[in-house]
Amino acid sequence: MEPKIRITREINEGKCVVLPFFQDKLKLDKNTSKIDNSIGRNISKEIKNKDFKGENGEIRSIYTGKNPKYVMLLGLGEEKKFEAKKLMKTISDASRKIRSMGIESFSLYLESIKNKKVGFEEVLEKTVLSFNLGLYQYLDYKTKDLDKVKKIKDISIIVDKNDVSKAKNILSDANVLSQAVNSTRNLINTPPNVAVPEYMAKYAKNICKGTKIKCSILDEEALSKLGMNCYIAVGQASVNKPKMVVMEYQGGKGKPIVLVGKGITYDTGGINTKPATYMTTMKMDKSGACNVLSIVEACAKLKLKVNVIGIGAFAENAVAGNAYKPDDVIKSYSGITVEVLHSDAEGRMVLADALAYALKYKPKYVIDMATLTGAAIVATGYLVSPIMGTDQGLINKLIESGENSLDRLWQLPIWEEHDEILKSDIADVKHLTPEMDAGTIVAGVFLKQFVKDSKWAHLDIAATAFNKSDKGHRIKGGTGFGVLLMLDFLKNQQ
Repeated sequence: MEPKIRITREINEGKCVVLPFFQDKLKLDKNTSKIDNSIGRNISKEIKNKDFKGENGEIRSIYTGKNPKYVMLLGLGEEKKFEAKKLMKTISDASRKIRSMGIESFSLYLESIKNKKVGFEEVLEKTVLSFNLGLYQYLDYKTKDLDKVKKIKDISIIVDKNDVSKAKNILSDANVLSQAVNSTRNLINTPPNVAVPEYMAKYAKNICKGTKIKCSILDEEALSKLGMNCYIAVGQASVNKPKMVVMEYQGGKGKPIVLVGKGITYDTGGINTKPATYMTTMKMDKSGACNVLSIVEACAKLKLKVNVIGIGAFAENAVAGNAYKPDDVIKSYSGITVEVLHSDAEGRMVLADALAYALKYKPKYVIDMATLTGAAIVATGYLVSPIMGTDQGLINKLIESGENSLDRLWQLPIWEEHDEILKSDIADVKHLTPEMDAGTIVAGVFLKQFVKDSKWAHLDIAATAFNKSDKGHRIKGGTGFGVLLMLDFLKNQQ
């Protein structure tokens, strides 16, 4: 449950007041001076004695025994080096620290973060996101000691009286963005015995009720009639049969932007079974499709003036006597025949048919998000996701939105020469190379075969969709990486 956040002009609401400071601007204004005087000038003493220096990420708590009971000083570093990503990390870390202290309500003085480098709107939006995302907890399957779980219930953001109206509008939109990310996280974190393809399809139907979103579900029979044999092959060994979700939002004019998400609700690796240590987080293999559902839902809530179609390709890659296997040749929805070399390269098989299906909408852009390759971790690490595609203009826009949203991207090449490495002796293409060289690029090259001449981009979020520990606003478990990026991109397409 996200905290209730409100905009206020009152300086000391809640049990704790959070006061941010730049390292080179350790001065109190009239409002912070009032607090300082009311608590025996302890803030001034901390600064004078250099117990608090305002260094980036520095957090200093002062117990007052009065009202407010605590004052927390936050360091933002040098003002000229101030960045949104530093703000989000500091605010998120501070929020969790306050929660760990058993404090349920606090206020933050936003005025001291005002500066020329990062505008007021972005500072406020990123602050709200930091609260909502940094304090996220997944508790759906906890049954014991829930009364002992510490939570922040109320947060007040203190702004100048002239900014109140504008701030409330920013808060409203930022809450929608937060909900989109946290809804995605909930889906990713839902265990695979629950979040089977049928569950995901019902979830999509429910969130579309009473909205402008048209939701269609293609079951195994419908997929078979369409000839989506690559898609079906991945899920045919599971008792939980594939479901493709199609969500259509019409908010503007012109050609739609089609988003396609890989939704493997659990991935055993199939016949080429994964090592045990790689299986324990495979509920995250549906992250791309979870992103898509939440993004389209948020488009309707934000009333974006753009047409968006979301395709969530859900299936479970299981092991059984009828599992697809290496050496199989499968005819795809597009007509291209595919030679299978490894059953754990299943995501690209599902996406091959889903991407080809996306072309029926005559899209302006096709963008897919997928936890596609472990090689992405080797290529770019956990802080950034690789992006590839057929249109440099689209790629540039997505990279820019990645910088704005802090869901950062790094471009990898797809050259004509790469097509040669996927030539098969017995089919049109093989779906990977036996050597596994350039694994992330090769996966992108394979997907390119199915988008024809469309403007297409592929985001490999394998390294960024799931965290092993809390890192700023990206908490342990499903992260929702890509949701903020795509909503920033779609806003700019209005």
